[in-house]
Amino acid sequence: MLGHDPLLNLAWGLVGVAPLLVLVLLVLVRPFPALVGQVAGAAFLAGLGILVWRMPHHRDEDDDDPGAVV
Repeated sequence: MLGHDPLLNLAWGLVGVAPLLVLVLLVLVRPFPALVGQVAGAAFLAGLGILVWRMPHHRDEDDDDPGAVV
């Protein structure tokens, strides 16, 4: 899954690791530090934003395939 683009690797890492970190801390640490939750939430949103930003914005000119047809 690791490609040659470090920014996309970082984004996928943030989207995957931040929720897992919060889940583990919620189970193991009892009073959960609010700052850690806020930082993990911001990291998740930053990774998600990078992934959405890097999506293709238009189709290729020679792509006549309409996609999935049921």
